[in-house]
Amino acid sequence: MDLFNNREVSLFIWFCIALAFSLSKETIRKSLRDLIKAAFHKALVRIYLLMLTYIAFLIYMLSEVGLWDFDQTKTTIIWTVTAALVTLFRHDQIREDPNYFKKAVRDNINLVAVIEFVVTFYSFPFLVEFILVPASFFVMAVYEFLKLQEENKIVVDFFDKLSTPFGLLVLAYTGHNFYIHVGEFFVWGTLTDFTTPIILSLLFLPFVYMVAVYSSYERVFGQIEINSSNRDVSRYAKWKAIFGFNLRFKLLERWSHTTFISPLNSREEVRSSIADMRELAEYEIKDNPVPLEDGWMPIKAKDFLREEGFKAGDYKYVGEGEWFVSSNNVEIGDDILPNSLWYYVSGNPKIAKDLKLKLYVHQPDQEQVAKEKLIEVGRVLINKALGEELDEALIRAIMEARNEQVTAKGKSISVIKEDWPNGKPGQYDISIFIHSE
Repeated sequence: MDLFNNREVSLFIWFCIALAFSLSKETIRKSLRDLIKAAFHKALVRIYLLMLTYIAFLIYMLSEVGLWDFDQTKTTIIWTVTAALVTLFRHDQIREDPNYFKKAVRDNINLVAVIEFVVTFYSFPFLVEFILVPASFFVMAVYEFLKLQEENKIVVDFFDKLSTPFGLLVLAYTGHNFYIHVGEFFVWGTLTDFTTPIILSLLFLPFVYMVAVYSSYERVFGQIEINSSNRDVSRYAKWKAIFGFNLRFKLLERWSHTTFISPLNSREEVRSSIADMRELAEYEIKDNPVPLEDGWMPIKAKDFLREEGFKAGDYKYVGEGEWFVSSNNVEIGDDILPNSLWYYVSGNPKIAKDLKLKLYVHQPDQEQVAKEKLIEVGRVLINKALGEELDEALIRAIMEARNEQVTAKGKSISVIKEDWPNGKPGQYDISIFIHSE
């Protein structure tokens, strides 16, 4: 194979054209300067240098075991400036997604990766590729823009249907070339072209994790400096945090939130707060059962509605002995400010005492659908929390938008409506509230 295929040459030419056009416009030139300045901030440059050093180390190790040679230089460079950089800048997803590494491994070795490699192995004639590159970019940009609004669903469906025959055409062309040139495909160079990006991506994950750890410590240390008026205590807190939490940056950030609410004023408070957070983490890992009459295990209670789309963050201290976590909102409707549901859990460090599912009615003309959704999700919550059905009296109260209260298994279950005195007519919120005495 040539060093660069027709698709890669076309991409490079169009990139140069786009860059030349951008540089001819003063406003774009200024934006590019600002972007380049931000991208090469000294803190980021240090990360880039560490990344390149780590990649060089990986290449050396792979070459020592016969899994990399000089012929893989092009593949490695392309992987570095695309996949590696994208993964690096998405390191925050490690904090947000507990299944990040599982998904990353799966995405690198799934069947789609194989199909994409085979398809890109064969390119169309240069003139076809030269036309397809900007056309594909334009179509994908329009497609992604149209997906942002629900009213474009018909056009989006048309694009989806149009992509099927195009994809079949590409696969047919690929299959034809594969059949004719099968000998070119099943050679060692082709195999390493396929495996090198996968191996590098998997081995790159530990570095990305360390960047996420470093980023968390940098944020937390900055917060400690702001919150503490005693420099000796702040320095001590940093060192104790490093030795106390090590690579467990999510636990570090939970501790940081606690110290933000209750600033540390002495070394003893630093030691005590870190010990308390470590003890809480061990308690959660052990999965100690909580008697239903007392409440629920917080780490379980916050996930009661995960399958319904409510993803809660970390259970954190919010002051005055109270711990709390809220979910993302689940929107009902497609208005700019739609009706929405939120899920809240509160209690003490080891026991969740209260669960609340709250509907915010921003659009009164759509409250019927919103209340039905509240009832639907409320049934799930009551079943997960108490193993019971949602009481008919509470269902009627929700539909009539009024207060009601019942008891079940030693819990007070209430429907609570609150009008918005400063809102538009008909706006209010209504909750299903489960309270442990």
